[in-house]
Amino acid sequence: MSSRLWVGLSLVVVGFANPLRAQTDYRNLDESGSLGLEDALPIEHYGFQWTLPYRIQTTVHGRRHATEPELDYGLVANAMVGIAFPFALLEGGGPPSVGGFAGVRLFALYNVLGETSGLPAAALRLDGVLPVGALAPKAGVITLKAIVTRSFGERRAHLNFARTWGGGVTNARVADESRWWAGAGVDQTFFRSSTLVLAEFRLEQPVENADLEYGIALGARRQVSPSLVLAFGAAHRFAGRTSSFFLAISRMFGVRGLLP
Repeated sequence: MSSRLWVGLSLVVVGFANPLRAQTDYRNLDESGSLGLEDALPIEHYGFQWTLPYRIQTTVHGRRHATEPELDYGLVANAMVGIAFPFALLEGGGPPSVGGFAGVRLFALYNVLGETSGLPAAALRLDGVLPVGALAPKAGVITLKAIVTRSFGERRAHLNFARTWGGGVTNARVADESRWWAGAGVDQTFFRSSTLVLAEFRLEQPVENADLEYGIALGARRQVSPSLVLAFGAAHRFAGRTSSFFLAISRMFGVRGLLP
């Protein structure tokens, strides 16, 4: 990975060292992170969360800029639903630059097992991507993911496994589609500064390639207000020789008319 990405990440971590009154939203890992790892906990019942991520990725095809505005809702006490609109801008690598929507994504997550002293938290997530937009998959995509989270004081461990059916991209530079992928990560919470740091590892079987791909990432989440969270990080995939940096902002809010 380019050393500039890791240096930039380190500087941001140092710059986020000032204390902040304790909050908890910064601990809610979601797929806007660097390698798609998330925890088993949904957002609060009746709560809304919007997320605006940005990722720049250097690949063998050139550079990829991507964003995926997302809106989530805590449907019931142990479940949430959401909708996202992926957009990509591809440049370099020979062909002319091209941009457009890369589908419409709908998802639901259900926490099937709350964490106890003897068992980890576990959740199932179902995603569907509709073939809408110039850079969308050729057909609909369905992904089923299993998520496990275990706490050890201020530290947590996460395991994710996802299997995808359908799809097929219209342009090989658009997205990181995989037949399946498995990820593991560890995060550390710094309660006095409302900050979380995360290390990830991911192994996957790409749709367009018979070789297994693996990657590593470092990231952090910082709660800058009671409802606003910043996330950032850097990742590298080895077989595909891709490096990326991402930044995301998310905000929790409620709608008075929907509250009990």
